[in-house]
Amino acid sequence: MADEEVPQDESAEESVQIEYFGQEEVLGVFADLAFVSHSHDTFSIYFFQTQIPPYTGQGKPARVEKARARCVGRMVLSPQGISALHDAMGKNIKRFVDKLGKGENE
Repeated sequence: MADEEVPQDESAEESVQIEYFGQEEVLGVFADLAFVSHSHDTFSIYFFQTQIPPYTGQGKPARVEKARARCVGRMVLSPQGISALHDAMGKNIKRFVDKLGKGENE
């Protein structure tokens, strides 16, 4: 039985309409750093906020020797998911740069 070929269901290749919901309920968090790692079957993107000591406005600011970065989120994606994200980000960045170049974002 294990050596038998299972016929492919032709309807499996049809696209399924996806209803997206819940975007309004997710808290947006600013991240100024990201770190990407991968294993043999997943990609992980970790998002960080740097935490630089505040300047109180009194005297010369102290030189910052070391800053901390707190992890504020993580996304784990399949290779197909990271590829789709990469494509979508590339298209969005191109649109952003095109608008910026035309002076619409000034």
